[in-house]
Amino acid sequence: MKQLTCRELGGPCDSTITGNSAQEMQDNFWRHMQNQHPEEASGMESDKEMTNDSIKRAWEAAPNM
Repeated sequence: MKQLTCRELGGPCDSTITGNSAQEMQDNFWRHMQNQHPEEASGMESDKEMTNDSIKRAWEAAPNM
């Protein structure tokens, strides 16, 4: 499992987002964004693929917990 903050993944806050895979991290990040930052999430939808690529790279670079 790895953990990064919402901000490290491109979001606006320092909440911790975790995932056992890049896909799980992406899913958890988008769920967090939709629940906690819906306006920002809707603004990011047009760049979702680019954001997911960034999340994947961040997940790969993060140390294991």
